[in-house]
Amino acid sequence: MTSPLLGVGLAVVMLGVLVTMFSRRQGSKLIGVGAAALLLGWLNPATDLLPIFGVFALILGVVLVKRATALGLLAILLAVAIGYGWSIGVSLPPALDAAPSSDPVDDCRDVAFLGLRGSGEARDAHLGYGDVVGQMRDELRTSVTAAGLTFADIPVDYPALAVAGNADWSLLKDLTVTSAGRRSLFLEGAVSGAKLLSSKIAHIRSVCGDRTRAVVAGYSQGAMAGHLGLTMLDDDDARIVISADLIADPLRSSGEPDALTGAVRPGAGVASVVGIKPSAPAAVAFRSWCLEGDAVCSCTGSGAAVAFVLSQMRVHVHGYTDGGIPAEAAQRVAAALKGREARDGA
Repeated sequence: MTSPLLGVGLAVVMLGVLVTMFSRRQGSKLIGVGAAALLLGWLNPATDLLPIFGVFALILGVVLVKRATALGLLAILLAVAIGYGWSIGVSLPPALDAAPSSDPVDDCRDVAFLGLRGSGEARDAHLGYGDVVGQMRDELRTSVTAAGLTFADIPVDYPALAVAGNADWSLLKDLTVTSAGRRSLFLEGAVSGAKLLSSKIAHIRSVCGDRTRAVVAGYSQGAMAGHLGLTMLDDDDARIVISADLIADPLRSSGEPDALTGAVRPGAGVASVVGIKPSAPAAVAFRSWCLEGDAVCSCTGSGAAVAFVLSQMRVHVHGYTDGGIPAEAAQRVAAALKGREARDGA
């Protein structure tokens, strides 16, 4: 997506040219501000870094305004331009990828695996599933084919917009603007994934009826999209979903136990900080996987959220693969499929 600073910079430069007709000195200041904004926009710094540029420019302006009024005002105006550009970046609709055409259901195979990758994971990472969900897919496919069942790969190709790892300005910004009633790019992307997931499940049922069992898995933002998508299903479509695994779900409800240990982590998903509490996907048997110390799915309040997003997020980023959660989730799904086969054969 083009940096909003390019538009801001161009507008300020044009204004400066007009002002020079009346005051060359003031017009030169505006042209300088616009040129600086254009340069930042051309360099296209990460959106997460824009607040840092803005704060630095503001501090510099306050310091200089006492000694060199022109330079101080220039720095302050630049800080305003950066802040304005950053805010525009929040409210613009995300550059969502066009939804791919409906997937072929692979001759109505026994199991269709619908996986949603986490924030920032590449579209081509692990067949489109990302590392966490991709590891679960590998384990499950091995079990399914060993049992003589056929397996279909159906990754849900949604934006999975990235958030920063060490200084999570973008996620913090998204949560803040959502609480203020504005649109969040992060959440908008998750909603697009939810809609795509529900449409794929509906397509599978329309083509295959009850022949194909759908398995849903999502990690982090993918778990959020999966959670939302499961709530969108009608009863007939929900019936073919034999299992759903929500790993590090930002929409985890308070009191929801961890699937691995049965322990109830404190708090709820980080989305609860701004009051986002969708209804649980009660029509679908789902499992919530939430490790201790992961505030994405176990957040105890806004203070904890801020402290968390400024930390390394090691538990969230590495804990699930290091702890073998994808393999454990796959084993639970395999057991559910085996039980379904036994009931159908009785």
